[in-house]
Amino acid sequence: MSDATSDAAPFNYLDLVSSRDSLHAKVRAILEKANHPTTPQAEAETAMTIAT
Repeated sequence: MSDATSDAAPFNYLDLVSSRDSLHAKVRAILEKANHPTTPQAEAETAMTIAT
């Protein structure tokens, strides 16, 4: 009897961490844009909505 997970790709923890770190970096960049003094109000509000 074959294992149901035998055809699945091996789980790589470093890929998960890298993806999470990449997502955090993107959210931080969006928040920095939203909080920048020269960002127009409408753009800042949109960035805050995207980040939350």
